[in-house]
Amino acid sequence: MYRVRITLLTVAAALALAFLPGAADAQLRFGAHVARAQDLPGFDAAGGDDGSFGIGARVGIDPPLIPLAFYGTFDYFFPDCGSLDCDYQNFAIDTNFTFLPLLLLDLYATGGITFRRFELEDESDTATGFSLGGGVSFNFLVNAYLEARNEFFDGDDGGDQLLIRLGVLF
Repeated sequence: MYRVRITLLTVAAALALAFLPGAADAQLRFGAHVARAQDLPGFDAAGGDDGSFGIGARVGIDPPLIPLAFYGTFDYFFPDCGSLDCDYQNFAIDTNFTFLPLLLLDLYATGGITFRRFELEDESDTATGFSLGGGVSFNFLVNAYLEARNEFFDGDDGGDQLLIRLGVLF
């Protein structure tokens, strides 16, 4: 009986090790997206704060057996500042919690810490805040996601900002 247990444990361990590399490979995710930010802070002097389009990238860890995923996301925006020279970037570290996993799509809540940097002419400023939002990921032929989040910042350069992303994950 003892040898049967040892044999079964050895076979189970060998099978687990054989399938772990595939599962670990599925955990690392890369993505690209387009973004729309409303109410850009610090650009009132440039003719308004009616938002901007941007592009971005995402990298993360998405373990297959738990409903949590961890992502780092970078956005580069192209604000319209008229004749003034301006620049806007956003970096976020987020946790996504999938609360409704379905066959072809997952609904998730997201939140994390956000860092932003904006320049207007010769002045630049950075701010740190937090974000809360939600999204849906589509698991069809390509893994796509649509996400809306509100970012909250304090201080003189603060102000809330709505950010919407549409992207793909590889």
